[in-house]
Amino acid sequence: MNKTLKLTRGKILIIISIILIIILIVVGANVIKKVTINKYKNFEEEIRIEAENYFVIKDFKLDNGEEIKVTLSELKKQNLISNDLKNKCDGYAIISSERDIYTNTYDINYRAYIKCGHIYSTPNYSEY
Repeated sequence: MNKTLKLTRGKILIIISIILIIILIVVGANVIKKVTINKYKNFEEEIRIEAENYFVIKDFKLDNGEEIKVTLSELKKQNLISNDLKNKCDGYAIISSERDIYTNTYDINYRAYIKCGHIYSTPNYSEY
């Protein structure tokens, strides 16, 4: 009735193999998550850049402190977005004239926001 726990070479190899498999799964999942997040961040950057182009094309003029919102659908209508995520996500860009507190001048700033279901959302994304 008394069984002793003997660690044989085979048992040690199985334990090490299980530990290595678990580590590989965790590392692989983190790598996939980083690649996916980078894909969404690149899409945000594309929207930001294309909002700049849209601003130039439409020849907008902003008063000091003013901002406008350009939706992803408007950028798509202008054929400015080519990313595969354009049909899977909602988004917009905010173009604003903001005062630089150091130089006391107003500069045009572009910020992009996207929401892709429950997978990814830009911090401060708003559905207004």
